Amino acid sequence: MNKLSFEVIKEAEIKALLDKQVSKSAIARILGVHRLTVTEFVKEL
Repeated sequence: MNKLSFEVIKEAEIKALLDKQVSKSAIARILGVHRLTVTEFVKEL
């Protein structure tokens, strides 16, 4: 999965999980990506 498709598909899901105080590492496990991918994505929000 490239970065652009990750952003388009998962942005709403990541925002919802962050609103529920789910950790970035846990979000990464849920989505099946590396935790740093989630961290970098959140920085861009």
